Amino acid sequence: MAELTWRAHPMKDDAPRSYAVLGALLGLCILMNWAFGGWLWSLLAAAFLMTSLGRYFLPTAYRLSAEGVEVRFLGRRVRRPWTAFRNLYPHPMGVHLSPFTRPSALDPFRGLFLRYAPGMGPEAEAFCRDRILAKEAA
Repeated sequence: MAELTWRAHPMKDDAPRSYAVLGALLGLCILMNWAFGGWLWSLLAAAFLMTSLGRYFLPTAYRLSAEGVEVRFLGRRVRRPWTAFRNLYPHPMGVHLSPFTRPSALDPFRGLFLRYAPGMGPEAEAFCRDRILAKEAA
């Protein structure tokens, strides 16, 4: 397999949880209005929360190829070659590619998390594992 592409959109992929998240956001905005006495605070809270949860509300596109990994979100494109990664850590929702051989506190800041689309987990993990282990074996 030369290339693997998918789009992850958690809000669309997990509808029951999305309704709960939207309800919680609405509740927080109403609470801000009640606590501070103005809708401006509710709008600021909504803007802050929507920005911080952008990866949940908006789709992210992933492309894995023989050269490396490409992640596109909101017009921003991040490309990294497979040589930038030395380990991977599978999670239920995705796989984290790390530049360190052992777990490090810097992993969230230096690594790259690839969120799975429904049904893409095993295939994406195997693709990453093959590329990283093949690089280490060479």
